Amino acid sequence: DLGSLLDDWAREELLVDDVARAIKRVRKAIRFSSFNTLQSQEQEHGFGEKMPFSEFFFRKGKVGNWRETLTDEQAAQIIADHCGVMKRFGYLTEDGEQV
Repeated sequence: DLGSLLDDWAREELLVDDVARAIKRVRKAIRFSSFNTLQSQEQEHGFGEKMPFSEFFFRKGKVGNWRETLTDEQAAQIIADHCGVMKRFGYLTEDGEQV
């Protein structure tokens, strides 16, 4: 389970006591996060955050493809709902403009 992988690797004790194991777990988490892996897992097991009207959550794996998919209104709603997180991750400037 990816959540437990991410939770466990960050424990300071593991990083100090067993660096090799910590690195191995980080590599495993990275492998699990590849687009192809996520898309395959969704096809086999579904994905809880997929919208009911969408065929897939993991659609194309192309950066910026939302610009071709979302309406201006949908993009504005996402920005309004997630402005703080989007600023933190560099998707928006401090003034709220798209990067």
